[in-house]
Amino acid sequence: MCFDSLHCLFCNKLFKNQTVLKEHMRKKQHKKINPKDTEFDKFYIINYLEMGKNWRQVKNEPDDDDDDDELSNAENSDRRVSVGNWSDWEEDEDKVENPVVCLFCERSSSFDEIQSHMNNAHGFDFTRISVDMDFYHQVKLVNYVRRQVYMGHCPYCDKILPNRRELLEHMSMESHFIVPQMQLWDQPEYFFPTYENDSFLCHLNDHQDDMAELHLSKKM
Repeated sequence: MCFDSLHCLFCNKLFKNQTVLKEHMRKKQHKKINPKDTEFDKFYIINYLEMGKNWRQVKNEPDDDDDDDELSNAENSDRRVSVGNWSDWEEDEDKVENPVVCLFCERSSSFDEIQSHMNNAHGFDFTRISVDMDFYHQVKLVNYVRRQVYMGHCPYCDKILPNRRELLEHMSMESHFIVPQMQLWDQPEYFFPTYENDSFLCHLNDHQDDMAELHLSKKM
């Protein structure tokens, strides 16, 4: 499979320009790798849980606790009544936007607020850092930083620290809140998110509009 700036990540369809590609990925919700594409199974950690089994087989295995968790008819009836009482609350909850988590610490908020936080607290201006990156490189950079921080490695120098606090102290003291060498993160494995449903990635498409404005401001 080919990955360049005009191929869709999910369906691999080729488009004539990035504008058409971005609109396709937005409308079709194709901002991720297709889980049915076996070519990428080697990148899924779950495929190494049990020898001889891929993630699909592991996922489809029956849960031994299913029988214990079944509700009686009376319990089901009570549950239906309870669900009705909570329906308004659940509808309101669905309207709340999923918070975006900082790439370096546990701070979470809206995408704009997190970008401001990373700039002020960590000196990492994602908007300007990624101004010349296409969508694919943004995805790989974010996933690389996420994985390094999760593993306790400095994204820039790969030094291993015992905990998140010491990692952030190291990065601050060494001024390592910067983009590492491209060959470290520009790898196919970083098309895959460290965390499922990472909200930061969902905003990268919108972020392209901000970068276009920055390009214009540079020329003025």
